[in-house]
Amino acid sequence: MLNELMRQKQKKDKAQMVEYWNAPQKHYDGETKYYKVLDEKGRSCHGGSAKWSLPTRNADGTWTPGDWMPEVGGILRLCLTGYHVATIDQLLDWLGPRIFEVEIGSNVMRVNINPDLALERTVGQTYLQIDASLGADIIHGPDKSVVRQCRLTRECLGWNEWTARLFACECAEKVLYIYEAEYPDDNRPRRAIEATRKYVKAVMRNASDAEIAEASCAAEAAYRAAHDASMEAIGNTARYAAYAAELASAVGTAEDKFSTYAAGDVARAAIDAIAAEAKIAASKFTSDESTIRAAAETARAKMRQWQVKHLSEILEKEE
Repeated sequence: MLNELMRQKQKKDKAQMVEYWNAPQKHYDGETKYYKVLDEKGRSCHGGSAKWSLPTRNADGTWTPGDWMPEVGGILRLCLTGYHVATIDQLLDWLGPRIFEVEIGSNVMRVNINPDLALERTVGQTYLQIDASLGADIIHGPDKSVVRQCRLTRECLGWNEWTARLFACECAEKVLYIYEAEYPDDNRPRRAIEATRKYVKAVMRNASDAEIAEASCAAEAAYRAAHDASMEAIGNTARYAAYAAELASAVGTAEDKFSTYAAGDVARAAIDAIAAEAKIAASKFTSDESTIRAAAETARAKMRQWQVKHLSEILEKEE
């Protein structure tokens, strides 16, 4: 399952890059909000280990930005040099322990990119390197941007270990109907999500140690059952839906220290489930491959739009 998801992600990455190369060049609007994801200690966690200057929250609820990070000289390259940031639409692919709003340096423009200069290197997954002009302050890629200088202005305190787990549950629950349509008598994935929610909410309301321990044990048992359901499912649609529930309930176990990262995996599994369902539904009415692909991409886009909207709501909360 994981190998298949990786192959599909590589294929999607390549398609996104081709689409990006063919898109018309535009100037940066100066208003787009960018985010940076860091680990628990305020270091880069999706490549590199840079220590960032963190913003501080004032008594009145406002924020004092962190210091400007040192300006990066020379040529900016995606995945290689510069500070990598993401828009809200791209953030689903980079979830992690702590999320910050970012202010980028001045004189920002979108630069022309020559696809002939692109170097693709595959080592377990696809890496994309794009060379740009020496004076560029930002480069926009299909799933992230790289900037010459930036600073963190606010931590999104609404995002934490527990809200990430609930976000994962909601993403998985959104496609549970796909699995239950194929297996109407099997409630293992749904019970796993319900058990995870119960455990998370017990922790969030500071329940007794005994109640939390009981809820944790129940969530772990439900996760194992959801894992079995995922392994037993036949066909991509049901399997992806069950896999999303399995991942979401794994996020809910007490021993899992990487729940914020896994939330993104759940979101992607849910998107794959809805796209597979749309593809099958469309194939019942047409044999035209382009029409079938368009139906799948439309469903994929709508699900991602819902996820992005929900994630944005979480990030806007102060606690």
